[in-house]
Amino acid sequence: MKTKVAAIQIVFFTLLLILVSSCKEEDKLSQLLGHWQLQEASRGTQVIQTLQGTYFKFTEDGMLESNLPYDPSIEMPFKVPVEFKENTFFSPKMEGVVFTMEKFEENTLRLSCTLQNIPFYMTLTRE
Repeated sequence: MKTKVAAIQIVFFTLLLILVSSCKEEDKLSQLLGHWQLQEASRGTQVIQTLQGTYFKFTEDGMLESNLPYDPSIEMPFKVPVEFKENTFFSPKMEGVVFTMEKFEENTLRLSCTLQNIPFYMTLTRE
């Protein structure tokens, strides 16, 4: 009887953990909803101007629209589904590109990512 109760408790807590995890991921999207405009970008430690005008737009339907030139063969702007895991987000459509949220405040977002084996850092503000 005790093992049956323990098994039920394990299943209950596992389901609860899955539910809480999925809520946190949805919360990240809801917190990021809207248009984010690039303020500063750097390649490694060197500030660059080549990404001026870059934006990220997160939509309620779980999509990311952006004009980030991560792949020369992709038409800009692009719109892809976005997924969240802990402090990162990515799209299965953007093969090998994972954005890490280094800093996230109400109106400031600092991201890091690696594009073509080069580390990039971006600071964006909400518009």
